[in-house]
Amino acid sequence: MLRGVNRCFASHQWIAGAAVGILCVSGGAAVRAAQINFDNGSGDNKWETPQNWGDNSATGTNDVLPGAADIAVIGSGGLIANLSSAQSVTEAQVGWPNGNGTFLAGTSTLNIQPGANLSVTGGSGFRIGRIVQTGQAVGSSKGVVTQTGGTMAITTGTNGLRLSNGDGSATVADSLYEISGGSARGGLTNGSMTAPLQIGTLTNSYNTAEFHVIGTGPIEARFEDIRMLAATSGTGDRKSVLHFTIGAGGVTPMIAEDEMRFGSTGQNLLQVDLSAAPPTGDITLITADRLTTANGAPSETFTGMPEGSLVSASFGGTNYSWTLHYTDGSDDGVLDASVKLVVPEPSAGLAACGAAALMSLRRRRRRRSAEEM
Repeated sequence: MLRGVNRCFASHQWIAGAAVGILCVSGGAAVRAAQINFDNGSGDNKWETPQNWGDNSATGTNDVLPGAADIAVIGSGGLIANLSSAQSVTEAQVGWPNGNGTFLAGTSTLNIQPGANLSVTGGSGFRIGRIVQTGQAVGSSKGVVTQTGGTMAITTGTNGLRLSNGDGSATVADSLYEISGGSARGGLTNGSMTAPLQIGTLTNSYNTAEFHVIGTGPIEARFEDIRMLAATSGTGDRKSVLHFTIGAGGVTPMIAEDEMRFGSTGQNLLQVDLSAAPPTGDITLITADRLTTANGAPSETFTGMPEGSLVSASFGGTNYSWTLHYTDGSDDGVLDASVKLVVPEPSAGLAACGAAALMSLRRRRRRRSAEEM
């Protein structure tokens, strides 16, 4: 047999709940590709600890970090994994049955921390709150990602970052991606995003799928599309939510290099709250190439929030209000579409009242001056 010749094996099989594939490498060595499940075996909650990973398969291979060809799964039952280093996987899942097929209700969390650089390279993307095992109630489980720093990038494919988005028509876990620092991206190069952000899906049952941007700490939340796809039927509340917490400096706008897409039915909601007194000017929430609708929706807006809708939030006992303003753009690659909170102009009546009050104040001041002379 010739040495140094590449030998390729392209088979896939399921072994006791773990997807196993074989990749070809130089010299005939075979590299195992598998679904590797986080079990927190060491108890330190660290992604980087090999003892925290086990594939639960017949191969008996455990205590090995998921590699570039593997699917990294933070499964069910309240698992918590903290990531603060560079890691590359073909797919990532948070909130999914464990490798041995068991499913435990609860919230499982991946914390992407400063120093992290998570690269998801496969076409299936990054799933948060995927399918729930038959028999679990809607809302019994949740997949959560909190990003306080570092980078999360989905580098290929059209599935992207999927929140409460499972296969077929099924009950899936609730989901939350919360970013207060670092970058979340659907590609490596600005202007060439390929992966979308999909919040919910039309065919699954769940309570809430939410993407939450907190203040100006995030460097970027940039994708090919931002798709609000609340389910059209099934059980549960089926809410897809874009949530912005505005601080003293405003909030980092999300970017859709192609389209900001609104689903035709269901609850595709905008949520705004405050962590400090907001800036006095207009606040941009989203910039995009264009605003579009899915499945013939009647308007390019959040559910129940047409152009000019009042948006209010309170902080420190003071209520602040804006009007919601949508600006569409053409499909030309220019980020000239947007969703903004616009400071309302005073009405004509209020302006007249203000002018009259000012004139009255000036007259009183002049009379006092004359009496004092």
